[in-house]
Amino acid sequence: MPLLKAMDYRSALFILALIVYGLLSSPTPDNPSYPEAIIFICLLGAIGLGNFLPLRVKQDKWQWAGLLLFTYCLIVPNIASIYHGYAVHNILRDLVGGVMLCLPLFLFPFIANHAKRPVILFYGVMGIGLAFSLRVLFLDFSFFTEKQALLYLANSPLVLLTALLLLLMGWASLQQRLSFRGLAITTCLFAIALLPIFAMIIDFQRASFIAIAMALLGYISIIFVQRPLRLIVPCGVVLIAGVFGYDFILDIIENITTKTAKVGLNMRSQEALAVWESVTISPMILIFGLGWGAEFESPAVGGLPVSFTHSLLSYMLLKTGLVGLSLTVVYLVFIFEKLGRLVFIKPVEFNALLWPFIIPILFYASYKSFDYGLILTLILVCNKVHTDKVTGIGKAKEL
Repeated sequence: MPLLKAMDYRSALFILALIVYGLLSSPTPDNPSYPEAIIFICLLGAIGLGNFLPLRVKQDKWQWAGLLLFTYCLIVPNIASIYHGYAVHNILRDLVGGVMLCLPLFLFPFIANHAKRPVILFYGVMGIGLAFSLRVLFLDFSFFTEKQALLYLANSPLVLLTALLLLLMGWASLQQRLSFRGLAITTCLFAIALLPIFAMIIDFQRASFIAIAMALLGYISIIFVQRPLRLIVPCGVVLIAGVFGYDFILDIIENITTKTAKVGLNMRSQEALAVWESVTISPMILIFGLGWGAEFESPAVGGLPVSFTHSLLSYMLLKTGLVGLSLTVVYLVFIFEKLGRLVFIKPVEFNALLWPFIIPILFYASYKSFDYGLILTLILVCNKVHTDKVTGIGKAKEL
């Protein structure tokens, strides 16, 4: 009798891919090397070739939409990039980003149809967020030689997601009942949450800290509607903690207001207008886009030619045209519908996942990464775990 079942090997390969990604890789590496090769091989071995060819009949709307988007992204933008003769390096980077956006097509069946893999995914994304945070705070904790290249790791949506999950799980622990054990758990979770928060402070992004405030406010509002008395103890504890951390909170607020006064919205509207001007030079480009690898002069980076935008929507319009943008919006709307089902049932997961889901769509270029694919997959898995629990289908363990 074998010591390990085949499924266990596949789970181990998936865990190895997450570990290598958290410790050795980065969301959008300029020069992919052995860590990225290891991650790809592990994912291929874990998911299996059958799930890398999602050609069987899909039953959910998001899967139909994702399959259409994936097929379109493989064909039309590549034809456009060959026609325009873009640099191969830029084409490949954009193509990988498009595949990462559709990652749930392949990863969701692998995760959702196994009892333990939802838990692996849940704590795996938190592990990556903590690993990225430690690599930012302690730059020698890596095998990289160019230390400055690590600073942008703090902008990963998984770092924000980790901070939100830890803060909200700590708050939820206080709601159950006032006890030494609950207070100890909350203290530990809040203390660990400081790691991603301090990492985000180093490369200050206003959206991340506004998201933390909005997520806490959203969670409190949901609990107030459901069970207002459960807010008494955690609000009291947080108010006491806020007194001791008043200067720290005030510094964050001052940084947000100062940066807003200096740079406003970082030329986001002007960037969107520049993308629109780039694609409206002909009807064909407006409909089908400029293709993977296309560049444009972005006002958000001083007018330099770049191959990305700070919004997934403007990015897909530039690269894939109105057709690709429409397919992307439909795909994301169906996923958001799954997230919306968690609002009153799993308020911790809903509020923690909401902002890492929204920010890359509107404000920051973290949508081209493995991180965002994992977040989309986690949204779908959380919804399925709850559905299975309610209907009694499957043996998936609750997150």
